[in-house]
Amino acid sequence: MVLVKAMPRIFVMTLLFCSAAQALEPGQVREKASLSIVLVRALDKDETPIRTGNGVVIQTGIVITNCHVLAKAKKLQVQHDDIIYPATLQYPDIERDLCQLAVAKLPAPAVSLGGTAVVRLGQPVYALSASRTGELSLIQGKVSALREYRGMSLIETSAVVSQEGFDTLLFDPEGRLVGMTTSVVMDSPQAHYAIAADAFSELPRRAMEALRAQSGDKAPLFKAEWNSRIALLENASGDITLSQAIAMLLDISSESEVSVLLAHEGVVRRKPWHNSYAMGTDSKGNLIWGGSYRLINVDGAAQTALDQCMSAAGDSCQVIMVDGEFHEKEFLVMAKTLGHQNIAATRQAFLQSLARSPVERRIGFAAGAMAGANTSSMGFSSVRQ
Repeated sequence: MVLVKAMPRIFVMTLLFCSAAQALEPGQVREKASLSIVLVRALDKDETPIRTGNGVVIQTGIVITNCHVLAKAKKLQVQHDDIIYPATLQYPDIERDLCQLAVAKLPAPAVSLGGTAVVRLGQPVYALSASRTGELSLIQGKVSALREYRGMSLIETSAVVSQEGFDTLLFDPEGRLVGMTTSVVMDSPQAHYAIAADAFSELPRRAMEALRAQSGDKAPLFKAEWNSRIALLENASGDITLSQAIAMLLDISSESEVSVLLAHEGVVRRKPWHNSYAMGTDSKGNLIWGGSYRLINVDGAAQTALDQCMSAAGDSCQVIMVDGEFHEKEFLVMAKTLGHQNIAATRQAFLQSLARSPVERRIGFAAGAMAGANTSSMGFSSVRQ
């Protein structure tokens, strides 16, 4: 399928070949890990750096770091290959000293993740940390013990971690990240602990639970859930289609659902005249769209699509495609209005709406006479029955 071929990192699963893992030399571990290690900078309100720590890329545009690095920060940055990228705090887990950041357009590849499944007592491990200048140091040690502490899986290591703070990354001999050092265990100054990388997948859930408990609001808080999808869109900017953008935003990956998106876009593109497409969200967070086509006037088509969308979604509507040309900037503006519903519910409702027949109505000469042509519009809502 065209969409799958165009965006392999989103829609094509990596094939894993079963073979015996090959241990790397320390220098090779460092070289492999360095591609995914970044510097995280915390700035005050005057944009003066107040703290620097290490971070690691776990998926496109997503970085894990220690929360204490971000303390009192008013602005966050991530540095990779001497380039600075603005960052946004996405999920904080203060109890475990783990924070997840969303970083738009960060080109660093995701690290290979390990965790408790690949850790054995006595095996070699490598502690890597970057200095404030970006120089990466490597210290070799062994796994001294595996412990459980307050629901966390901890790796005790003989490798001496950074003396500037708990911001060291622990790798196994195959170059997989197995843990990140933590400041939550302070029972022995001679022991060095890393929280196992298994905890990274639990971070969004724990952060959302902590936010709900703190606010005292039993209603779900969904806004943070969309941040990683926004980061994916910003990273992909420059070479995506409407269907690809919707797929990234709504986390659509199955072949059948992608087919629905492609068919939907095809309906808009197949119109023989000027066509336009607008999209927005209503006050309840439902996705709304409106499309139109006009014989000779492209501006009229754009305005009609916008009016069709705004009749249900209000001021959040943006014209995101005109005559088949996708407007990424406007789509991103619209996407950032989401957050009232979770991604799964929005995805299901939107796909169900696309599976229904389009609502088309003739506007007639009253709306199109000035342009010298009739105008037709069609619209969907994720809540339309």
